[in-house]
Amino acid sequence: MEMILMFLFIALQVADAATTYIILKGGGRELNPFMQVVMNFLGVVPALVVMKLLVVAVFMFYSEAIPTWVWLLMVAIYAVVVANNLRAISDMDKLK
Repeated sequence: MEMILMFLFIALQVADAATTYIILKGGGRELNPFMQVVMNFLGVVPALVVMKLLVVAVFMFYSEAIPTWVWLLMVAIYAVVVANNLRAISDMDKLK
C-alpha cells in the first residue's frame, strides 16, 4: 500500500509542478506565498524543480517512519491541489 501511495505522491508532485507552470505561463499567479518568494529568488522553473525534489527527498528519506494515514493525507491534499490547478487551466482556456 505504501509503495502505491509513494508513487501517487511523486506523480502528484510532478503534476502540481507542470500545472503550476502552465498557469504561470498563461498569466496566472502562484498562491503560495512561500513559493512566490522562492520563485522570485530562483526563477519559476528552478524553484518548481528544487522545491518538488526537496519535498520528495524528505518524504522518501523518512518514508519508513511515515504512517499510511500520512501518505493518504498527502496524496489527498495534492490531488486537490492538482484538481484546482486543472480547473484554473480550464478557466483560462475559456477566456481565450
